[in-house]
Amino acid sequence: MRKRQLLPLTLITMLAAFQGMAQEKWDLKKCVDYAVANNISIKQAQLDIKVAEVNLKQSRMGQLPTLGFNSGQQWGFGRTRDFATQEIVTQNSFGSSYGLQSGVTLFNWFSNRYNTKGTALEVEATREDVNALRYNTSLSVAAAYLDALLAVEQRRVADVQLELTKSQLDNTRKLVEAGSLPELSAAELEAQVARDTSAVVTAYGAVNTAILQLKALMNLDVATPFELAVPPVDQIPLDPISELQPDLVYNIAVNNQPSQKSNKLRLQSAEYYVKANKAMQWPTISASGGISTQYFSLYRQMNASGQIEKVPYMDQLSENIAESIGIGINIPLFQGYTFRGNYQKSVLNTKNVALQLEQINFNLKRDVYQAYVDATTALEKYNAQKKAVETSQKTYEFSKKRYEVGLLNTIDLIIAQNNFSSAKINLLSAQFEYVFKMKVLEFYKGQGLKL
Repeated sequence: MRKRQLLPLTLITMLAAFQGMAQEKWDLKKCVDYAVANNISIKQAQLDIKVAEVNLKQSRMGQLPTLGFNSGQQWGFGRTRDFATQEIVTQNSFGSSYGLQSGVTLFNWFSNRYNTKGTALEVEATREDVNALRYNTSLSVAAAYLDALLAVEQRRVADVQLELTKSQLDNTRKLVEAGSLPELSAAELEAQVARDTSAVVTAYGAVNTAILQLKALMNLDVATPFELAVPPVDQIPLDPISELQPDLVYNIAVNNQPSQKSNKLRLQSAEYYVKANKAMQWPTISASGGISTQYFSLYRQMNASGQIEKVPYMDQLSENIAESIGIGINIPLFQGYTFRGNYQKSVLNTKNVALQLEQINFNLKRDVYQAYVDATTALEKYNAQKKAVETSQKTYEFSKKRYEVGLLNTIDLIIAQNNFSSAKINLLSAQFEYVFKMKVLEFYKGQGLKL
């Protein structure tokens, strides 16, 4: 008997991993975490942090003494002077020189220190810029996630509506066969089944589109298997609207939102740069020092016996050591308006940053109050839609009973059924809108995003 061929273990493992990936569900936290980790703008902003950190390191190291080494090698050809006899000779020569130099700024009215403090604040501001991008990305993903949840719920309503119409069609056909209803009633319900089927197809397409949009915001490959976790919308935790009053939310947000923190830090940084540029207009005191030595191949000297002999390489380097030390002062009498201009531009930049912070705070307060208005409006709309569903449900149930006893025609039944279905879909839309508007307020309050 022919043996059954087994799949390779590696292939089995890959298939199991693929099935596990396909079955894995994506909740809001997972979607947000993935989006934050893979967002291109956030990655670019993280590189900006590294650049700012390099600038800070340069500023700190700039306060330390400098140290440099130089070396030169020279070859001479033709006529030169003999150092021992002072005669002009024709001979090739070789020379070497070595030196170490160091310099340090002793006092410059704390200009370097102010620059370093300003640069350090720039690093912190850049970090807050990244946090702001994370916040904005999280909010966008949450909105897309809720849109996808709404599409899933609307698809479910469309499926239920189609099954309900099919059930009514089956019952109507029985009544038609029994002679209780005309054939037209079944034909009208068959047309409604076709319309409901089309609505189901549209609803499934809307779910796929919503998931594609969510994947795009997450920077997730569209071919990746993706199953959305669908938490019951009724169980999504929401703070009472009384705890999300706009004044309270704004006072918290203005001190905690990354954009506000970033601009506050940049304002402080700009103020330090003003101090640094002002100090650059004053004299600077510095110190320098160095040590050097050299060798020359034609260098000779007279020994104790009165003979002229060549001095060895290492002996020359040892004998020719020269040391120096100095103190200097640099007074900027006229620098083409460079220092004064830099100071005035830094003052103007500080005023500009202060205005930007004022504008950002104004926009934040406007957005918070608008979010509160949107949330209260969404709540009222949601409550109104609940009443609409209750009313349309009663109307549909009453119409269905009348239809079953032959007191209502099929068209009126279909109208009542469609009104009920539309009311349920509108209620879902209002409910998800209300949840999202409340989550925006909670987000401004600094509570993050949770479903």
